[in-house]
Amino acid sequence: MVEHITSTHDYQIFLMLVLHFSFIWIIGVRESLLELNFALKRNLDLHMPSYTV
Repeated sequence: MVEHITSTHDYQIFLMLVLHFSFIWIIGVRESLLELNFALKRNLDLHMPSYTV
């Protein structure tokens, strides 16, 4: 019984860690995509001044 409770508790901690890191990863990917998009638009503006989004 004690082992079962401990394993369930460990599983919950593991699940929380996985959710936490996946959340951080998603935010990081989203931020990098926004920066990449901004850099591409700025690059296009430099090469084609008449280009508007």
